[in-house]
Amino acid sequence: MPSNEKPIKLEVQKDYTIQKIKSIIQDEYGICPCDFEIYSCGKLLENHRTMASLNIQSEDTLQMISNRKETRSLYVQTPTKGSIKVEVRWVHTVLDVKKIIESIINIPNQCTKLIRTEEQLEDWKTLACYDINEGDVLTVEIPDKFQISVITITGLIVTLDVFTSSTVANVKELLSRLKDIPINRQRILLNGENLDLKTAGLLLRTALTRSPYST
Repeated sequence: MPSNEKPIKLEVQKDYTIQKIKSIIQDEYGICPCDFEIYSCGKLLENHRTMASLNIQSEDTLQMISNRKETRSLYVQTPTKGSIKVEVRWVHTVLDVKKIIESIINIPNQCTKLIRTEEQLEDWKTLACYDINEGDVLTVEIPDKFQISVITITGLIVTLDVFTSSTVANVKELLSRLKDIPINRQRILLNGENLDLKTAGLLLRTALTRSPYST
């Protein structure tokens, strides 16, 4: 049940669907199935799926999340704009929240971490998974920022601000936005070697001490 309620125990069978579980909850607790969804580990469980197909075992705990459209407020402490207020829904994932924050502080969500009381929140989990309540304060952490120089095929030198968590894909996105170079026409090279799209920013930083990049 919602985080301010006690867990309830249901007797079910392996061939019961999620829709059947919702009907049982409606019969026993008077809550309309259209007012909530059922999640497991941050994943929405589809109404037609059975307990067996979802591999739900005895004593497993599922989460009942309201799907009504009301929003709630969270406060997020950021390193660039101080404390900001964001409107969220409890079915939002941490990644959803990071994207909302990105639209405010203009720092790619891939380069940020969302922290609550020293715990890093995982992107795929919902706010309800973490029992985050109205008015809670979260903190955005940004890894070390530094600059790299990219030499284009025309000889133009472009200076980019990146983070230790930035990937080569992030660099390509920056070049696309700043210099209108299509991503699918870019190759990032280091000493003649084409860098993988998932190369971590730490490798970029290390390589920068030896050689500039070209695209």
